[in-house]
Amino acid sequence: DFRFFGGDLMSAVGGTRVKHYKELAYMGFIPVLLHLRTIFANMDKCKKLLMDGLAKFPNNDNIIEGLINVYTAGAGDPKELIDVVDGALKRDPKNKGLWYGRGRIFYSLKDYDQSIESFKKVVELDPKDAQSLYYVGYFYVLKADGLNNEFNQRDYKSNDEFKADQAKIIAVYKEAIPYLEKSYEANPKNLSTLEVLKSLTFRLREEEGCNIPWAILMDPTSACNLKCVGCWAAEYGHQMKLTLEEWDSIITQAKEMGTYFFIYSGGEPLVRKKDIIKMCEKHSDCIFLSFTNGTLIDEEFAQEMLRVGNFIPAISVEGDAKATNERRGENVYER
Repeated sequence: DFRFFGGDLMSAVGGTRVKHYKELAYMGFIPVLLHLRTIFANMDKCKKLLMDGLAKFPNNDNIIEGLINVYTAGAGDPKELIDVVDGALKRDPKNKGLWYGRGRIFYSLKDYDQSIESFKKVVELDPKDAQSLYYVGYFYVLKADGLNNEFNQRDYKSNDEFKADQAKIIAVYKEAIPYLEKSYEANPKNLSTLEVLKSLTFRLREEEGCNIPWAILMDPTSACNLKCVGCWAAEYGHQMKLTLEEWDSIITQAKEMGTYFFIYSGGEPLVRKKDIIKMCEKHSDCIFLSFTNGTLIDEEFAQEMLRVGNFIPAISVEGDAKATNERRGENVYER
């Protein structure tokens, strides 16, 4: 009998699959060493066992990667590993995992230039590595943030001197954009990439002489299922609405500018709740908030909201049942 952590092939030849590396510890395999952080709460013990393993197998890159995990988690000074990792990379300059680990070491030391250099090596080896592309872009942002904080402490003697430093900061921010865009192309489900890109777009808005809006307000329809006292929407009638093509085009153009948040008013937007879900599905990288009287939210639509995960209803009420029903109509509060 033998135990394993992992795939079906091992199970097919008679192995016993385990759910935790603790169940493998007695075997003394390298994978156990690599996951000592999971097995032991005591980081120092993890570090010692891995260092003992490295002394016996100095060319074992898996042990070095395990040490990187432990050191960057706080078990020691990551500087101690730089020579070890660089030596391993001289032996194997195409080792993606070691370049990745080197980037993590320098990130923990706040040496963003070296971290960027390391993750660029990963990208050279694997141009579709979305996470490493993200890290290159993100560390450029952190580098620019650091310059911004540094320059804010300076006592400038002239406006030209100030502008020159601001240009340096902006140049570093711009270095981040192509890497973040490639990361998003490789993995559009990573919302962290999207958030950093949106932040950069806002930060650099003045560079192009254009103040990009953080949100766009639109009315999908003028139609409403209520007739509230004093509501301006009633003056527009129930016939006006955006076509699906117009609606989609507005969102698409907004995303090209860097806007990913949309607010619906009306009319009652949920008169078109099927179309709303279509837009949520097509533009899953966006967030949609809708002002609504809430009366058209049924169980089916509630489940659809949960499914798409990017639609937020903002339900309007006047206060208690009496105040709401006086303005919106009989039993609207209860509905």
